[in-house]
Amino acid sequence: MKSNIKLLIFTIFISNLTFGQKVCNEFYNKKFSKSELVADIEFIKEKILNAHINPFTEISKEEFEKNIIQIENSLKDGMTQKDFYFLAKPIFVKLNDEHSALNDFCITDSIKNNLKFFPLRFKYENQKVILTENYSDESINNGDELLSINEFSIENIIEGCSNQVFGISEERKTIAVEKLWLYLSKFCFFITDDFNLKFKSGKTILIKGQNWEELNKNVQQTKKKDTNISILKYEKIKDFGYLTINSFNDKQIKYDKWELKIDSIF
Repeated sequence: MKSNIKLLIFTIFISNLTFGQKVCNEFYNKKFSKSELVADIEFIKEKILNAHINPFTEISKEEFEKNIIQIENSLKDGMTQKDFYFLAKPIFVKLNDEHSALNDFCITDSIKNNLKFFPLRFKYENQKVILTENYSDESINNGDELLSINEFSIENIIEGCSNQVFGISEERKTIAVEKLWLYLSKFCFFITDDFNLKFKSGKTILIKGQNWEELNKNVQQTKKKDTNISILKYEKIKDFGYLTINSFNDKQIKYDKWELKIDSIF
């Protein structure tokens, strides 16, 4: 099992390998012994200590060792790779960098095809969660502040989901909010269908989860409608393109909107 697990879900400091979905289908429900799982934790520990330039920016070496022991004590016979993933992931989160991570656990074709996503996008601004994009059939005003989802306060949701985000600690909450569409169903709170929302405006609404094909279709349709960018003006005359940008903030223009607006390479 040790060699299988290492090749399948570990990419820290080693080459990233791609496995076919057939392998994942067979691997997903496989159960492993505690001794096999402990060996993998020891493998992780060895790689971190030998290859990471400084793993102790967020936690001390003593805390790191303590966490390793706690995780090993939590391991038990009969765990799957998904069980292992959620136990081992905090080791990488606490490394406090963007270059070390534990690969996402694989999911079967059946689970993938039935997985539902949260069809809204938000940004984290002044410790508030603000709606920026709506790919549902419901009418919600962009700019409204989200207060809760399924009776969980937004503060609890941010705290719970940010603990699943790899990278620098100061950026985890922002990333968690921007990726709520994925994280809520797969990595934290595991809400997969009905999202009951409350907004600061007083609006309460039920948003249904969408499968990947439906969500992707709605995103593409919305992009086609929303191609007018006030801070970016582009004109194409014969073989020349003229670009005027009225902002020094590159965060204001998303890459997908550049793609839609600019139709030539120069």
